[in-house]
Amino acid sequence: MNKKYFFFWLTIVTIVITLFSACRERVTDVSLNKNELILSPGDTETLVATVYPDDADNKKVTWKSSNTNVAEVSNVGLVTAISDGKAIITVTTKDGNHKAECSVTVDYRNKWVGNYEGVKTSITSLGAMPPTETYDTIPDYKVNVSLCEDSCLYISNKISKVKVDGSFSGGEDWFWIGGSFKNDTLSYSFWYVQGMAYSYSCEFKGRKL
Repeated sequence: MNKKYFFFWLTIVTIVITLFSACRERVTDVSLNKNELILSPGDTETLVATVYPDDADNKKVTWKSSNTNVAEVSNVGLVTAISDGKAIITVTTKDGNHKAECSVTVDYRNKWVGNYEGVKTSITSLGAMPPTETYDTIPDYKVNVSLCEDSCLYISNKISKVKVDGSFSGGEDWFWIGGSFKNDTLSYSFWYVQGMAYSYSCEFKGRKL
């Protein structure tokens, strides 16, 4: 090809590419539907990325986890909790390298958080004298399990610490409580000591409300 024609067509192509690029709608920003996730190991959650403007030509994004030992993320934003800890999920636009982040906390205790309705199943005297409390006089306790630093379980204003396996025990003075979580059901017993002569135990089974 004649060099004259080659440079002519090269100039034409360069002009066309420049004009095409100038006409493209470039990406200006990206956001996520959630900025924070609290999950239990094994849980999944899908993050949705919104690329701006709506008519941007290239809406492709990439996903990345800062700690794949804690949480993984797929190429479509599916977050899978792996083990206890924290991670940052970042989505990045291929056009413009715009980013958005979501903080992920993975905590085994999260699966037990909620309110439970404790229904009495039995009451037992543990001493020589009959308890002043009877099955009918003891109320059905509503239990609130909250996610706090020590994994506190509040029952009748008393606190027990929940272990990794869902079992718990604790108490003070005349009150002691213990039990476990299983399949979103809370089974627990508490013991009251009344004087030197006797004490009693009351068992409950609670379902999550």
